[in-house]
Amino acid sequence: MAFNELKNLGLILLIMSVSSIGHGDERAGSYYRYTMPDGRTEVGRQVPSVAVDSGYEVLDKRMRVIWTVKSAPTAAELAVKRKATSQQHLDEKLLQIFATSEDAERARDRKISALDVIVNISKGNILRLNIEYETLAALAASKLRRGQVVPEHVQSNMVSIERQIQEAQAHIRSKEIAKSEIFDGYQPDILRLRELEGKTAEGLDRPDQDISQSVSSSANEEQGGSI
Repeated sequence: MAFNELKNLGLILLIMSVSSIGHGDERAGSYYRYTMPDGRTEVGRQVPSVAVDSGYEVLDKRMRVIWTVKSAPTAAELAVKRKATSQQHLDEKLLQIFATSEDAERARDRKISALDVIVNISKGNILRLNIEYETLAALAASKLRRGQVVPEHVQSNMVSIERQIQEAQAHIRSKEIAKSEIFDGYQPDILRLRELEGKTAEGLDRPDQDISQSVSSSANEEQGGSI
């Protein structure tokens, strides 16, 4: 019984030793195919440091591709990736505020409508002040036609009304500017939300095509390339 156990243990150790040797031979027999800075493709036992960033392929003794090491990203590619990451964060924050472009439009329109109310009130005040001014102006003209002196309070009231009209007009202009600023401020967010909605709709319109492309890509990766 003990002899059989020792025999089995010896057999296991022998198998493990052979397996280890096989793997060692496989690693020792690896080659690397890489591209030099001048564009030449070479195969060797090691990858020169000047060619590492360009990526390389690991080959077995039969020159079959075992795996591929991708090239390091360029400065331009890193910049594009950083920009995309930054835009993604901005999009996430934007979508936390507005679920759709219509939500942003409604928020914009509410603010503009609130300013429209103020503008309309100021316009109504100007209309009322103009009527008061015309009344006083008619009274002053009547006095002058009869050779009478225009009362001081009439003159001061006319001056006060002119000032109030000017202030109301300036107030309206400031609110119109604010309305334009609100519109312009919301416009980039609305356009970006529409762009995101378009991408979402495009993805929903072509699910079968995306799936078939994914399956085809996966199949190509499984097959690999034999040299």
